[in-house]
Amino acid sequence: HPKRKSLWLDNLGLPDVFYAPHFLSIGGFVPNATNQCIGFAIRAKVKTRRKFALPPRNITNFDEQMENHFAHPQQLRYFTLQDRNPEDCNHLVIALHGYGQLAAYFIQKFKSLSPTLFVLAPEGPHRFYLEGSSGRVGASWMTKEARELDIENNLAWLNALMLDFTSKHSFDKISLLGFSQGGATAARWVQSSPQMFHNLILWAAVFPPDLSPTDFQHLQITKKFVLGKKDPYFAAESVQQELLSNHVNLGFETHVFEGAHNLDPAVLKKVLA
Repeated sequence: HPKRKSLWLDNLGLPDVFYAPHFLSIGGFVPNATNQCIGFAIRAKVKTRRKFALPPRNITNFDEQMENHFAHPQQLRYFTLQDRNPEDCNHLVIALHGYGQLAAYFIQKFKSLSPTLFVLAPEGPHRFYLEGSSGRVGASWMTKEARELDIENNLAWLNALMLDFTSKHSFDKISLLGFSQGGATAARWVQSSPQMFHNLILWAAVFPPDLSPTDFQHLQITKKFVLGKKDPYFAAESVQQELLSNHVNLGFETHVFEGAHNLDPAVLKKVLA
């Protein structure tokens, strides 16, 4: 209805100011006051390029939503190197990839390491297309949405994987390496279960703000932090110095190399020696 156009356009979530085509056809479902769905179809004839100024959206009249959780067993994947037998290795390395990476490709960075190292690379549970709705796929450990729930779920399934794997195979040393976004997950994992690990390596990662620095300083494990001088995510020298200083204060041994946002083979061998 011409006199109600600002109402239904606003409820559809259109921008406050928009230019309409010559004909505007809209159809769908909207909830009414009792949360029942009402179908609608609208075809409005308007002048080409006519500018509508709409009032600000107001959704306070909708009922408040309540978030609910449901626990369900989920299959998650991890990768190992095909040429390694855990029975022939004395050092287990758990490698957590960065944002937008896949564990199958990330683990290839560890192929040149000593054959006495067994590498296990879990994959972040959230897979997505890196560009648009097709093409290359990457994985993430979490986003800002339902962050606390994702942290809880990550720790639960990583602990279950660790307990299952180490119950079948024994190692003299267990190291946890977290690259970029995987570093935050690694730091949280170590703080929640420090008895599981001998070494922690955070590589090009920001220390999670939700962890207690004081508690982390007193963890009885070896802690190392690695950063490339040409890392575009920490390009400014002042940012790099602050990042290195913060990790020193947390009890980390720092390593800097001439590289960007990647794993350097020579440094990788050194920090896992």
